[in-house]
Parts: sequence; C-alpha cells; structure tokens
Amino acid sequence: MMGSELISIILCTSNRSAGLRRTFESLSKVRVRSEWKVELIVVDNASSDGSAEMVARDFPTIELIQNPNNRGFAVACNQGIHACAWTCLPSRENKLFLSQFSSVKNHVRSTLPGRNLPG
Repeated sequence: MMGSELISIILCTSNRSAGLRRTFESLSKVRVRSEWKVELIVVDNASSDGSAEMVARDFPTIELIQNPNNRGFAVACNQGIHACAWTCLPSRENKLFLSQFSSVKNHVRSTLPGRNLPG
C-alpha cells in the first residue's frame, strides 16, 4: 500500500447529544495503525438538544455539517458521503462502541478484500 489509508465514519444524528459523546469517547479508545487515519463526520439534522454545539465545542477535529431543518436520514447520510474522503461507515444508531469495532472491521474486510485493517 502506498501512503496512508483513510477511513471516514459518518454519523447522522438528531437530538442525540449524550449518545454522540459516548460514541466519540469510545472511538478515541480504538488504537489504529499509524498508517491509518480516521475521519469523523457528523451530519446534524436540526437538533434542539445542543448536539451540534457540543460537537463544535468539545470535538473541534470532527467535521460537522449542520442542517437548518431535519432533512431525514437518507439525505443526511448522502451529505456525509459527499463530504468524506474514503471508505464510508454510516452508523444509523450513533452507537459505534469499542465492543462493536471488530464487527465493523470484519464487514470492511469482507467488502474491501486485500485491505490491511487494524487489529
């Protein structure tokens, strides 16, 4: 493989501030090979619980797309896909916890044969 690899994780959300925080904290514990870079993209569908503000304030390295109204999951997911740089892993439930990382990793391995995934 030439250069570094990039995985983009897209989280589409509406009013899930606490769940987003837990997801980010869990993802921060995942150790990834040095040649891998993980890009997080949050598409917020007009949350009124402070979700977008929490992401912008507490997680400034995460790319945030704020919709002024709830455009629905499909549209938000497509917005995230257009913003990402590489492999997309949309999470409908905003619950990509450390305990679930191996199943995500296995899915990516099965859909992208030959990729050298971490762990």
